[in-house]
Amino acid sequence: MNLRLCGTLLSITLLVSVVSTPPVSAQSNHSLEWGVEIGDEITYVLQRKLLDETFGSYLTEFMPFIAEVDEGQKITARVSHLDPIPSLINESSQMPSSNCTLIRQNDSEVIMENMFMVVVPIGDWNISSELGGFAFFGGNYTSEDPSNFTDFEDIELVDTADRWGTIIDTSFAFAIFTITIYMEMLYEKVNGTLTNMRMRVNFAGNDIIDLVFTQWYPGIALILPPELQLLTIGLVSIAVVITLAVVFFYRRRRIRRELSTMAQDGYVHLEDSSG
Repeated sequence: MNLRLCGTLLSITLLVSVVSTPPVSAQSNHSLEWGVEIGDEITYVLQRKLLDETFGSYLTEFMPFIAEVDEGQKITARVSHLDPIPSLINESSQMPSSNCTLIRQNDSEVIMENMFMVVVPIGDWNISSELGGFAFFGGNYTSEDPSNFTDFEDIELVDTADRWGTIIDTSFAFAIFTITIYMEMLYEKVNGTLTNMRMRVNFAGNDIIDLVFTQWYPGIALILPPELQLLTIGLVSIAVVITLAVVFFYRRRRIRRELSTMAQDGYVHLEDSSG
């Protein structure tokens, strides 16, 4: 398998799914604003961390903090930068961005600076949906461009009463196998903070990457229960088949041996009775 290709696809998937948006000023063409301030902190937890060693290396190049956090550990995201929001926003390159510093809570170690996808502006989800907040594939989208990011196949826009974001669910064939990539980025509308990020890469029915990074509140589980993989199911099935085959084989041998013994005993008895 072309591992570099898979790594590139993961990076593109993450870039496409991450979405930032714009703010407000006099005579502006939008009503965007920041819902947080510099210095605000949000608590997250890495609820699931399944990383195949080969494929995981490509992901950690793009998100190095993943390598520094264990499953179940909490992380503090401290807002360190908020771009000024321009009055007029007509294309995706004009959208403001934010940065956060990620701090591991158990030892206060800074594990990443300038994390750019934790906070998005709030207040005008229409323009957020229209422009997508990201110039990807070298593109720069405008409000008049009909080919904005929501027109890409396999991208689902999430826009509910309290959450906004994107879900990418795409599959492609490699030889006789199918590779499925699922990427979810959801934000709280009340303050624009990332509420849930999930990345899952499935190869031939088995997860090689499964990450769940979610905003933590009291009562939320630190670790999610593992999901049974098709490989595990397959191995169990094979084990059952082998067990049944072995039992059947030995039972047949035992029955044959017993029949043979009975036949021999009967033959000897007949000889004895004739004499």
